[in-house]
Amino acid sequence: MYKKLQEYAKTIIRAGINLQPDQILVIKAEISMADFVRLVVDEAYAASAREVAIQWYDEHSSRAKFIHSPINVFEKAEQWMVDRAMHYASQNAAFLSLVGADPNLYDGIDQEKLSKSYAVNSTALKDYYQLMMTDQIRWCVAGVPTVKWAQMVFPDTPDDIAVSKLWLAILDAVDIKGEGDCNQVVSKGKALLHRAEKLTSLNLDRLHYTTEKGTDIVIGLAENHLWAGGPSVAADGIIFMPNLPTEEVFTAPDRCRADGIVYSTKPLYYHGQRIDEFWLKFENGVVVDYDAQIGKSTLEMLLENDSGSKRLGEVALVPFDSPISNSNTLFYETLYDENASCHLAPGKAYPNCVIGGENFSVEELEKYGLNESITHEDFMIGDASTKIVGYTKDNNIVNIFENGNWAI
Repeated sequence: MYKKLQEYAKTIIRAGINLQPDQILVIKAEISMADFVRLVVDEAYAASAREVAIQWYDEHSSRAKFIHSPINVFEKAEQWMVDRAMHYASQNAAFLSLVGADPNLYDGIDQEKLSKSYAVNSTALKDYYQLMMTDQIRWCVAGVPTVKWAQMVFPDTPDDIAVSKLWLAILDAVDIKGEGDCNQVVSKGKALLHRAEKLTSLNLDRLHYTTEKGTDIVIGLAENHLWAGGPSVAADGIIFMPNLPTEEVFTAPDRCRADGIVYSTKPLYYHGQRIDEFWLKFENGVVVDYDAQIGKSTLEMLLENDSGSKRLGEVALVPFDSPISNSNTLFYETLYDENASCHLAPGKAYPNCVIGGENFSVEELEKYGLNESITHEDFMIGDASTKIVGYTKDNNIVNIFENGNWAI
């Protein structure tokens, strides 16, 4: 196991971040992840990092603040938090986020506090997030087990065994073999990039999704859209992998062209609260109705963040016959569950998903149909019955998905 953990840390640094000599690495991690963080630090300095700055957080402390602090505490972002992010970004630092939060961390917390905190901090860090979403800086998200998360994925299992099982599931998802190299991740990235290039070449106008669960929706694609998947290229010309693992190819929808209804196929955890068995109805790109068997008020909070949170910012395609899906493991963490299913995301679109978009203003992006918002939340809609038909502007038909899998 230790060799696999070392290989995972190396893969994050060499293939995920693709850290360069004399570059700063910023790591965000929960304090219980310390043992693995040290392996990542070792690999970073072995790759000639100038400095590794670790931003620790503690789930217990975060929850305690929401429980005991009055709402006015959450009405203003701390300027030092913004200054820190922009300071490192200005030095071309690379940013690694290690995820593994308790899926139910904020159960029972006042939703007004959660909503206010999210909106205030997202707005304050808007420039930083824009740098990430336009690949001006290199960044990577990867998972590390925590006890609470492992208990959720493997209930009725002793803590140590649950954590070990979750480690194995994470390593399998990234295809870590313990052989000491990153070749498998690089190969996967190339295959996804090839798939994205093929979809771009089709110059599709819209996609029609249907499933046995009831999804029946037509989603228009942005003008001059590009499909992306696997590796990205940062402003400094260095290739990196933003997500480990990744199985998706994605693009930007037209913010004004979504009509129909879509049903979720997996739970969504938003601000540590569960939303499940939900549906959204769209007209002219806007959510006009919705419901959820679990977490309707949390779904409402997501959709009411701002004027853009009721419109789509991403369409992503993932075959049902994929490694994470075939593991039959529900991770309760978007990084993994989104790579087991086709998904959509209300909120901000990726500017790089239109030709030249990384250099466009918000107003210019909107002219091409891209959505603007402080939020971006993926939710899963695919299953074994998913059928997706693409249409060109000339109404030529291209079968994209049949029975949950690629048809092209």
